[in-house]
Amino acid sequence: MVIEKKSTGPDPDPTEFLFVSLEQKRIDQTKPYDAKKACWVPDDKEGFVLGEIRGTKGDLVSVGIPGGEVRILLTESLLLKLLKRN
Repeated sequence: MVIEKKSTGPDPDPTEFLFVSLEQKRIDQTKPYDAKKACWVPDDKEGFVLGEIRGTKGDLVSVGIPGGEVRILLTESLLLKLLKRN
């Protein structure tokens, strides 16, 4: 079995993917974050997106996600144990 090389030159520098710029760190640090309201919401396109819990009613949780959309999900689908701690 012969494995063909797809590129002939040196490998590209991976530094841009391994390190976060100082500018991006500052942007991330200024975002509001509340550990009791933050959760990961399953998403078809992205895998998971960061959401904010807006309210709970029994086993249903109302979650706001980026773009202004509000989803109503079961607590198990949020992968949260925070609700059980409260």
